[in-house]
Amino acid sequence: MGKIIETRLSGLPHILGILGLGLLLGIKLDVPARDIQAAALKQSIIIGTSADPNVLRHMPTMVVTYSDIEHMASVLGAVRHAI
Repeated sequence: MGKIIETRLSGLPHILGILGLGLLLGIKLDVPARDIQAAALKQSIIIGTSADPNVLRHMPTMVVTYSDIEHMASVLGAVRHAI
């Protein structure tokens, strides 16, 4: 599932790269992570930030499904307008 997440997110605007392995991923952004985090939370996506102000922390449950990943990716793609 980690590779699916990486593939799905890598083409979205503001995403510079995906860090980490498996399901524990950092999403490197070219904008402040807190802005994306706040906008995603309004869409019921809980995602963390890190010590690096431009990295989101993504730690889904072990039972994450493909539709969960698609939903998260579509929300992250849509919230770029909120920043």
